[in-house]
Amino acid sequence: MKIGRCPDPATQCLQADQSSALIKSSHGRALEANVAFGIGAAAAIGAGVLWFLGAPEEENARRVSVVPGETGVVVMWRF
Repeated sequence: MKIGRCPDPATQCLQADQSSALIKSSHGRALEANVAFGIGAAAAIGAGVLWFLGAPEEENARRVSVVPGETGVVVMWRF
């Protein structure tokens, strides 16, 4: 059984500085994990959009095109 570094709040903790450093490190790693998760989700969404918009063209198929325009993005729909 593992006992924490500062198990009893009523007594003086000899490893408080080390415990604080571990907590700070864990908060930094949690932030890094959240950012990586967000980047991964954005990449998955982007891949899905490219997958559906870049499908091979069939005769008489519906088509959506997204191209850069002079003032923004132009969306074209063929049906």
